[in-house]
Amino acid sequence: MKPEPSTFSVVVVGSWNQSIFTSPDWIADKVFGEPGKQIEMMFPVGDPSLPIKVKVDSLDIHVQSSRIEAYAGEYSPDGLNQAILFVKNSLDLLEHTPIRALGFNLGFSDEGDTEIRNLYSFEDNGRIDSDTFHLKHTSITRSYGLTDGGSLNLTVGYDPDKTILKFNYHFEATETAVALSLLGDRDGAYWYDRTEEFLRAVFNKSIDDIEEEAS
Repeated sequence: MKPEPSTFSVVVVGSWNQSIFTSPDWIADKVFGEPGKQIEMMFPVGDPSLPIKVKVDSLDIHVQSSRIEAYAGEYSPDGLNQAILFVKNSLDLLEHTPIRALGFNLGFSDEGDTEIRNLYSFEDNGRIDSDTFHLKHTSITRSYGLTDGGSLNLTVGYDPDKTILKFNYHFEATETAVALSLLGDRDGAYWYDRTEEFLRAVFNKSIDDIEEEAS
């Protein structure tokens, strides 16, 4: 398996003041502590529900009134660390922002896998007339409680060509201090390794296999 593009992200749900994130200078100086740092901005036109998009190094950040999504451009622990740092610094600066939840997301895919697909196949497949109904995609989501109070939402999706596993580590966080603790105590390597352990135990996939195929 290999890291799936656009799946490594950190998301914090709350009530955000989008206008704060319209200043490249504020983001460079306050959030990153690097005055003059290059910040690229894209503003929605005609539809205020669309996010403000911020590009910093390899990070793609989407700012909406209801959530901030920080997408890592590097699909690695270091890439996830960049997303974690942006969200943590933003919460540090805007500690009075009402928040509701925090999520850490990773995804992995395999274009030749059949084993995982067989684990999540349905018995009704053989009963459906495939000449009339052509199966395009299957998606199954399971939610598991975690001993640390959060939950893992695992989505297994596949079509005839590709299998994708998406891991969403979700935490209810109505207090900024709780979110900052999660962001400060657990880095990108923690979430990457925790996901690798799951892949190894359930699907017999190791981090070495993932790194070899991603290189």
